[in-house]
Amino acid sequence: MDFKLSEQQQELQDIARNFAQNEMVEVALSIEETGEPLSKEWLKKYSEMGFLGINVSDKYGGLGLSNLDALLVMEEFAKVSSAVAFPIFESCVGPVKAIEHFASEELKEKVIPEVCKGNIVVAVSMSEPNAGSALTDLTTKAEIKDDKMIFYGMSSEEAQLKYYGKKQSYRASEGKSVQVAYRGSVQKTIEEILGGLRSACTYAGAETLKSLPKCTTFVKVNRQLNEVFK
Repeated sequence: MDFKLSEQQQELQDIARNFAQNEMVEVALSIEETGEPLSKEWLKKYSEMGFLGINVSDKYGGLGLSNLDALLVMEEFAKVSSAVAFPIFESCVGPVKAIEHFASEELKEKVIPEVCKGNIVVAVSMSEPNAGSALTDLTTKAEIKDDKMIFYGMSSEEAQLKYYGKKQSYRASEGKSVQVAYRGSVQKTIEEILGGLRSACTYAGAETLKSLPKCTTFVKVNRQLNEVFK
């Protein structure tokens, strides 16, 4: 078996290496010092160079190349800094691929082309106390049953019965099951939260969430809901 890179892959690697080494070193130093994300201008440049969505189908604005091609490019940027490699990772390896494989066609067409154009960056956040961000170690499961959502840990009795057929006498039920009323899609709730955040940024004159604390003073309140007319 030949493990050598093809001429096309070597050329892609060289382009990525030259761009990263010549263009991104000073940018990486700046954003690592300030904590600011890569600017929209650079994201657009990444898109123009074909560094976003490398292994994403050309149907959604990607290049339609292989996973190896995408990783070759990402590696060259990561040699400079993970901060400048992050948008490439998120457009080739991260949640974009989950959207491409599992999302509805409507969501694919809405999100993926915008990522490949450099207009948005998508990310995913998952964590558990004993797993951190190691997604393969997450154990909590959720199922919709009738009008309930059932959450249970993989050491709970619920999980042992479901996946092993019975609870062994020598095993303790170390987790628990929680039932929560299923209220449908969370889209409206998310839209309300985003609307509140946009209003807060507008009133404070903040361009980003990260700059919000610099533009205003936060005061903690205990009661936020007016129940006079409840």
